[in-house]
Amino acid sequence: MPGVDELMSRLAGVFEEVLGRPVELRPETTAADVEGWDSVVHVMLILASEREFGVRFESAEIANASNVGEFVELVEAKVR
Repeated sequence: MPGVDELMSRLAGVFEEVLGRPVELRPETTAADVEGWDSVVHVMLILASEREFGVRFESAEIANASNVGEFVELVEAKVR
């Protein structure tokens, strides 16, 4: 089972793939903190994360994740 650090690292790779540049992610990072993270990019990040981690997210789960840390917790629960 991957740890939080590994999940954050892999998620940073997803952000870099989608946004085309490295993004420094912290648990408290929100869309407002990342230039270019709009609603279209948000959907692309979710789809790319599903591919990266081999999981599926429900829209309600995603809506409840208000920052990167909560999203990582969601991923962590799914990959167990």
